[in-house]
Amino acid sequence: GEQHGFRRAENIKRSLEAELYFYSRIFDFPLADTVEPVKIENL
Repeated sequence: GEQHGFRRAENIKRSLEAELYFYSRIFDFPLADTVEPVKIENL
């Protein structure tokens, strides 16, 4: 499995998409592509 860092391409992609989704919600900008939503508490 994964150790300290992400090594598998699909895990790297998902973590970057989750970060982009978070920023899009915080800074209120639309995403160009469909990204799986992330639950953000206290937003």
